Amino acid sequence: LYAKFVITEENLISKMTDYRTIDGANNYRFIGENPNNYVTFAGDTAGWRIVGYFDGYLKLVKTTSIGNMYWNGVENGSSDWETMPTLRTELNDSKYSFYNSGLVEPYNWCVGRADYRRNFSYSKDCSKTTADKVKVGLVGIYDTSQAVWLKNMAGNNWAWTITRDSNVDSYSSVCVNLFNANSAERGIVSSSELQVFPSVYLRNDVRYRGEGTLQNPYVFIKDINTVSFDANEGTVVEATRTINSGSTIGSLPTPTRTNFRFDGWYTSKIGGTLVSDSYVPSDDMVLYAHWAWLDNCSAINSSLVFDYTGSERIIKLNCSGTYKLETWGAQGGDATCGNLPGGLGGYSTGTKILSSGTDLYINVGGQGNMANSQSTKAYGGYNGGAMSSLADGQGRYGECFGSGGGATHIALESGLLSTFETKQNSLLLVAGGGGGAGYYKHDNNYNCYGSGGAGGGLTAGDAYNSVKNSCNTQNTTGGYGASQTVDTRGSSVLAKGTFGNGGIYQSSSINGITGGGGGYYGGDSSAILGAGGGSGYIGGVTNGQTITGNLQMPTPNGGTEAGHSGNGYVKITYLGQ
Repeated sequence: LYAKFVITEENLISKMTDYRTIDGANNYRFIGENPNNYVTFAGDTAGWRIVGYFDGYLKLVKTTSIGNMYWNGVENGSSDWETMPTLRTELNDSKYSFYNSGLVEPYNWCVGRADYRRNFSYSKDCSKTTADKVKVGLVGIYDTSQAVWLKNMAGNNWAWTITRDSNVDSYSSVCVNLFNANSAERGIVSSSELQVFPSVYLRNDVRYRGEGTLQNPYVFIKDINTVSFDANEGTVVEATRTINSGSTIGSLPTPTRTNFRFDGWYTSKIGGTLVSDSYVPSDDMVLYAHWAWLDNCSAINSSLVFDYTGSERIIKLNCSGTYKLETWGAQGGDATCGNLPGGLGGYSTGTKILSSGTDLYINVGGQGNMANSQSTKAYGGYNGGAMSSLADGQGRYGECFGSGGGATHIALESGLLSTFETKQNSLLLVAGGGGGAGYYKHDNNYNCYGSGGAGGGLTAGDAYNSVKNSCNTQNTTGGYGASQTVDTRGSSVLAKGTFGNGGIYQSSSINGITGGGGGYYGGDSSAILGAGGGSGYIGGVTNGQTITGNLQMPTPNGGTEAGHSGNGYVKITYLGQ
């Protein structure tokens, strides 16, 4: 179905018979009103056309503008293409990823010369050694000056292009009237947004079908596809494989992972489509190993642990039976400027009878952070910890405020804890995160400060507050710890926690705000003083127990601790059938 596109003079002439010109040795341009140069490229149904063949590559241009844009995002700034103007960056990021396929060759966009309002022609010039390669550029002045079809395509409109500026040593922005290439301005960052026609160079290892006509355009695919094998926490000997276009993937490698059964190669790390030996790749791709734990159902008391990663993890169970589930919540952010700790994370545990093939979704909470004069906003810990912040101009006396620690939960469905309010039947276990600590100096005169409240338990810890001198004139109180429902205490608390999330409040008029801990229900935020911890949950297990982070609890390695510090943790133990 797809033939090898061998780029030779004879090949090009036979395919695009009537309209061509030579811009130098082995360079060809298609200039007529309607040469056979139509392309359906990278799934973009609006279409592309071949400008010509230059320096060993086919050059394509999109036939419709993607819209009017600024060269550098604003009405001023550098006009040099090399200094990463907004337009260049946007064309090469995920926003236009369908141009950025494996068919496209990264290229030094330093071709063509333009004298101010003078001659425009194709002339290779890469004398500036700092020019780097990107995949997507712009239609060139030297293209519009010669290609009749391109002028007719664009109409009497102005658009951005790039060229080598003969008068100054830079690759400048040039705005050009595509219908009349002699109307151009070089080195100008226009105060107006102009049209954008992306252009790319095609790799020379491509295959094609079609005739290049409007009715039957060329369709290109890669000649060779690279398949990468991600063992997904296991090991695999064969990391990559190259496959000819249109060929099957062939016999797949078998990865290994201690105490896990290999469940096949899939197109996504979570979910995706199972791939067999007869699969035919259409582009470069990554295959992910899927696993089931345990591989030996006689291995009673085997355990599996999960550290913090900042993202959801999934584990498929191979063995039916009873499992012990343990979760530790994350600590709230410290206020190190006052040597005040964030509230410690809680602990929740219980058992659950689960069937072979069950997927468990695990989200381990992240420790809270700290806002200070260097960073006036601190994001909360992953999975529900609330943000902390300083008001404008604060921090000059060393004030600092901690954000909330994230909760840790295990569920039968995917999602952060806050998404389970309407599907609690799928929620098994939650350990609450601690609240952030706060430290404030008023005009370097008196201090207000408080540690964060402990996370976990059916009712989490309130923030512990120490008040000096006239600090009570601030009319504030520490945040309250969460329980199993929405908390209604404390009219002076800035923001109440909600299901799954610590209380979060943003204001430029309050000197400092601490973030509540994440949990089944999140802890309250506070102005200046410590925030409350998030609560635990054991409603999805039997023999459940949840412990607040100011009490003794098991450690992940088998000892005991008075509250959990740092990031959260999960431990799953198989107890047998």
